[in-house]
Amino acid sequence: MTGKTFEDALAKAYKQYGKDIHIYSRRTIGRSHKETEINFYIQENKRKTDALKVEVSEPLASDAKRDDESAKEKSVIDRLVEYAQNILIQNDFSKRYMQKALTSLRKELEKRTENTEDEPPRESDAELILVDYIISSLNIDMDTQVHPPRIFVLLGPTGVGKTTTLAKIAALFCYENDKKDSVGMVTLDTFRVGAFEQSQAFAKALGLECKKAGDEKEFFSVLDEFKDKGIILVDTLGKSPKDTSLAVRLKTLLSVPPRDEMKCYLVVSASMKSSDINSSLEQFASYNPKSLIVTKIDETETIGNILSISDAKKLSLLFITDGQLVPQDIHLVSSSFVLSMLKGFSIDFSAIWQKQIN
Repeated sequence: MTGKTFEDALAKAYKQYGKDIHIYSRRTIGRSHKETEINFYIQENKRKTDALKVEVSEPLASDAKRDDESAKEKSVIDRLVEYAQNILIQNDFSKRYMQKALTSLRKELEKRTENTEDEPPRESDAELILVDYIISSLNIDMDTQVHPPRIFVLLGPTGVGKTTTLAKIAALFCYENDKKDSVGMVTLDTFRVGAFEQSQAFAKALGLECKKAGDEKEFFSVLDEFKDKGIILVDTLGKSPKDTSLAVRLKTLLSVPPRDEMKCYLVVSASMKSSDINSSLEQFASYNPKSLIVTKIDETETIGNILSISDAKKLSLLFITDGQLVPQDIHLVSSSFVLSMLKGFSIDFSAIWQKQIN
């Protein structure tokens, strides 16, 4: 028997079969879980003594009351889980990430509803639990933010903005150290027309030296010239997974720097499809990228796909860029910055940090 609520289904059963029924199961049904189905059996021997009827009627009534309270509690939790799921969908989180987040949310909500004297959880409670999960799953490359490697290599497919990002990183390190002569730029991209000229223009604007290297000997020579530099930023040639010759060339060039001084970072665009980002991860896996740098965040409305991939691959996040301006449009990844990019929450994350600054 089904009804909009447990009471509704029970009333229908009483009306059709009388009150000599025993319920042995109940469940919510339908896509939105807004209907209740009850299963019951009819007592065959109706010639019970009045004493027996009195004896069993009270426990049955209390059981029904407890079942009713349990159903209300469950419906609250289901509604809050569905509310949180809609927020995650709005932010383009992966199915895998959502499943883990919602499972964690449900467990926490069930803990909070164990004490029937407490008020039932609200949407704001579900949001805070969800925020806690997102922050706890966020992996940030604090090590590089504080202690960047001496040879800082950017990898990534063509078109993700490696050259502009390299200039932004160079500006950050220059301003942070207040020593322009401690930073050098190198481009290994001698194939793309205008690639070196673009890097050179950025370097000139920042007051830095910029060199190019087309083979191993030239790269070794440039590194020797820059032996007194504290940080050497290396821009690499973008390559297609099908371009074997460029893949071999890049591998050969990056065998030149001392391994203990070099770290590689993979640059991906926030506007890329998740499948394309995963393809890039596979393509550059042999370089063991230390973390991800996410560009063009201003060209998309969501960041959930990036956070999902970072969590699934256990690959930390370093920088996020959101425009062409150097060095304004680059940001160190932080929990506060990531939260400010999420939508669908009733909490104004931007206002929280602004108040703190003020």
